[in-house]
Amino acid sequence: MTEFLAPELKMFRDKFQHFLHENINLNSQAMRSKSLEKGFYSISHQSMLHDGPATALEMVIARESVASSGILDHSNIIGPDPGALMNCSDEIKNNYLDPMLKGDKKASFAFTENDFKNPTTGELIDSKVTINGKKSYVSRAVDSDFMLVVLNFKPDNSRLVAIVDSNSEGISLNQTFESLDGSTHSEVTFDNVKIPQNLLLKNVQAATQNILQERLEMSATSVGLAIFTVNELTANLLKTHRSGGSLSDREGIRLKYSDLRINTYAARSMLYRTAALLEDYENVINEVTATKIFCTETAFNVVDTAIQLSGGESLIVGNHLEAIFRKTRSMKLAGGSNEILRLNISKGIFEFDSGIL
Repeated sequence: MTEFLAPELKMFRDKFQHFLHENINLNSQAMRSKSLEKGFYSISHQSMLHDGPATALEMVIARESVASSGILDHSNIIGPDPGALMNCSDEIKNNYLDPMLKGDKKASFAFTENDFKNPTTGELIDSKVTINGKKSYVSRAVDSDFMLVVLNFKPDNSRLVAIVDSNSEGISLNQTFESLDGSTHSEVTFDNVKIPQNLLLKNVQAATQNILQERLEMSATSVGLAIFTVNELTANLLKTHRSGGSLSDREGIRLKYSDLRINTYAARSMLYRTAALLEDYENVINEVTATKIFCTETAFNVVDTAIQLSGGESLIVGNHLEAIFRKTRSMKLAGGSNEILRLNISKGIFEFDSGIL
């Protein structure tokens, strides 16, 4: 599958997978410390192969490797990327970016408007930027140290990003809920929240570009989980069944099993082609979007079928397949629901003549 990779990428993959194998039983804090020590935690902004951030292919290899090891949360192994904080001032670098990249501070991204007719705004009042509005589905807001808030800046409604400390006066978390996969999301209200002017960033393109990268990396996680699931299922089907023999001997089982391998192979091929395209072309939003849809749906269908073939034991809370089922189901909505993304693909073709086949 990945035999087309350059030798240095294969070496990176093998080194990273060896690291995961050696440290998979560490707790989250110990894993983060070890990953920082080895240089893996920082690859989103400092590649281990060259100066600058990891390429799309490097990030795909890393995220797929984590998931194919059966690890559902990559955040203690692969740290965040700079996003909108890229090329920031020394003050912001010292107080926000560096602590975030080292894992000492956590950031959340407030992007989705609670009411699109009344978006979150910022305006300059008495030399301070005053923020008002309400954001929905802010992931990890409950334990973040600061938020990156996308807003419309008055009077011209230009789209900017504000750095807002989570404990700022005027911030309230109205609703916090845990979703199917165990992640937390909040509705956040900004009521006359005041920040210094220097915490208002013009790098909104980097923030939205981050969404594109997120979708590709989500695809890599989906493919990794599909690979792990197929491997788990293979072991389950080879076991001696209570009825005698193994389920792998049955033709009906083999037909379903083969479909899982075929679809996982197709998703993985799509993932790596799109990652390569992302490195060569500026505008591949349609291709990344299509990859996110196909890979997340493939992963969900793979684990759903694997549970059906493995039996009721797979539904017990704590079973690997049960946890992966919840994770893959949520990814069909995360980063944009697959139905809305399908409409975006059509819009990209028919209205903007954008797309590669």
